[in-house]
Amino acid sequence: MHLQSKRANKLVLISITLIVVFFVLIYSNYRKNNNSSIPAKDQLFIKYDDVDIIEIENKLPVADALGKKFNGEGTEDGVQGYLELSVKNITNKKVKYEVLGTRLPTDNKQISDNYIKIYLTNEDNSPLNGFDLNTVPVFHSFPNYNSNTTKKVLYTGVLAGNDSETIKVHMWLSDNYRISNDTEAFKIDIDVRAK
Repeated sequence: MHLQSKRANKLVLISITLIVVFFVLIYSNYRKNNNSSIPAKDQLFIKYDDVDIIEIENKLPVADALGKKFNGEGTEDGVQGYLELSVKNITNKKVKYEVLGTRLPTDNKQISDNYIKIYLTNEDNSPLNGFDLNTVPVFHSFPNYNSNTTKKVLYTGVLAGNDSETIKVHMWLSDNYRISNDTEAFKIDIDVRAK
């Protein structure tokens, strides 16, 4: 009788162990599939205030202190570039994203991207991470996106699940630019992608 009791105890322990292992495997497989079920392109909702393209002309070089304050109003067309967009994470997990700027062809001669200042702020006009330095970067200095020299990564951020952020993109002609009699322009398309 004692021998049968030991066998029964072993059988119960083995059964419980197999059941626990089975449930752990099912749970880990569920977590793995649940986290990767939404493709990166469908994790964010992007809404532009107006358009997703900014264009400026070589009308007026501007100092950084003034360019940082541009809000799309109060100056002649072509002097400043400005747009607002909203990025919303539509998943319940953290999503890393990039704000991209793609240089587009213009009808006029193109201004060198060494003279195009880019500055990103949040809805309160506070600079985004990396833009709180004393010097404002020029378009040329941003890292290339996938070795494409006309597409640059302007900003990389992270949104918590179901969170959103408003981003303001300010663009102006550097005060290092020498005004010429030729009409020149610079145009970029702003896009956001989940990583």
